[in-house]
Amino acid sequence: MYEAFIDLDELIVRCRDKQARKFIKEAVACYRAGAYRSCIVAIWNAVVFDFLHKLRELELLGDKEASNLLEQFEKLSSEKKVKELWQFESDIPKKALKPFELISTVEMSDIERLFEDRSRCAHPSMTSLEEPFEATAELARYHLRSAITHLLERPPVQGRAARERIFQDIKSEYFPTNPELAITYFQKSPLARARLALIKDIIIGLTISLLTEELPDMIKHL
Repeated sequence: MYEAFIDLDELIVRCRDKQARKFIKEAVACYRAGAYRSCIVAIWNAVVFDFLHKLRELELLGDKEASNLLEQFEKLSSEKKVKELWQFESDIPKKALKPFELISTVEMSDIERLFEDRSRCAHPSMTSLEEPFEATAELARYHLRSAITHLLERPPVQGRAARERIFQDIKSEYFPTNPELAITYFQKSPLARARLALIKDIIIGLTISLLTEELPDMIKHL
């Protein structure tokens, strides 16, 4: 559902990870104080910590790619390889899209723009000395909303893994047949704060299953 306006305090509450939420609180405080450059820097910090938290969650679910990426990050951090760590950060939007499918292609563009603006805010040498980058209230709020609605409020499983997990649970003999219990399940599943594309896939899959009396293999390729 399209939301025309989201209150700043509600944006804070929507953040799943505690560490990321702290940075969003800082970003909101900076926004209210008119420190828009600091606001954008704090938003990006929240994105980084949220992405790492999602990798840890995926690792617990047995995701090897998430485990390898975490190991790479920890190695770079322990060795204090600043250049490589900066590259790791710059790759977060692309990694969030593929292989983890945490965001869509359009959402990736928004997160990449956040990284670019964060660099302009945090590194004056990347902009003209005659015309320093000026962050506006509109830009800061745009990044606040995009970071949270695209990434920070969502569970780590959003793409094909989410579809497969949901359909496997529905096919399970333990899936509740009581409508109210089923609703409770979906509220705690990857459908909570899910992307519209995932919701559409589930609706299409369930509709097909009603017509064919089974969940077809084609669902895996949606």
